[in-house]
Amino acid sequence: MPTQGELHISGVVGAGGAACTDHLGDNVGVDVELGLMTQESVREAITQKIMSMTQAERMEMMRGGAMAPDPLSGDVMERLLGFGMPPGATALMAEIEGSTILETYSPNGFSWILGMQPEPEMLRHGGIGGWPANSAAHIRIVLPGTPVSALREGQEYRAVTLAPGGSQMLMYADWVGEWQTARPRQSFCEAQPGGAWISVRRSTDRESPYPDAFSGMMTEVEGLLEGHITVRKVTGAAVEGTFELTGEGVRRQVSYEYDWVDSPSEACEYGATGVIIGNRIVDEDETRGPLSVSGTFQAPAAVVVGRQGRMIMTTRKVGGSR
Repeated sequence: MPTQGELHISGVVGAGGAACTDHLGDNVGVDVELGLMTQESVREAITQKIMSMTQAERMEMMRGGAMAPDPLSGDVMERLLGFGMPPGATALMAEIEGSTILETYSPNGFSWILGMQPEPEMLRHGGIGGWPANSAAHIRIVLPGTPVSALREGQEYRAVTLAPGGSQMLMYADWVGEWQTARPRQSFCEAQPGGAWISVRRSTDRESPYPDAFSGMMTEVEGLLEGHITVRKVTGAAVEGTFELTGEGVRRQVSYEYDWVDSPSEACEYGATGVIIGNRIVDEDETRGPLSVSGTFQAPAAVVVGRQGRMIMTTRKVGGSR
């Protein structure tokens, strides 16, 4: 289970509060592979690949099959996605092999269970642990060349997000606005002489079980930071300390408004006028500037040696043997 600390973000965005800290890790493998690619590119590539598979191939993948030993290793990623590790990733992985990894995040199930920073639309809460409503933060810190077994009380260690030369990572997200349930399409319509529209075929679209149309602003913040971690205390139960990293951040904000039925063709298709049928982007903004993260951590002393997503393969105690 994660333990508690604090996490504060300042610069292009300001937020902070209570934070969870995962077990310290000695091997970043899968997490860094995925971190070097954008979440969007990985999701799109995997979706396209799975859609092209036969049912038998999908079942084999779900069971593990030939991929069972390490379903997200570099060679399997290449077979599944059609491309391998990004340029320079092999050298990067060699540099941080055996390095300590520390993950700290605002209280949220996505980070704890999936090990990922949730995107804005995934968030639904009224504020937790000092964090703004509908927000979340997740920072993955690496100590290059420093294994967990080398950590000592009172010592300071160089720290980076991901690793030198790596891509920026999504660190913070939130939204401010409101959600409504969009009306599903009722029919497919065709224009008739004189400008009238008539239904020619019923739609099979169904109403979403949750609000899916948004009006407001969504914010995402990425950064590539460097700084240090100071180890304050090492016990049989936990490693305690502080961290402070700075660098450049990118804040992306997208404003949306509801999309309403506003034409005769849409009135025919949706069977009503003046109803919400979705949302549309009305403005986008990107701001670059300083970004800093700081806080305290109390990481459980069991070390994650090998990981597949959130599955712990083997563990050991800090300073102990496997």
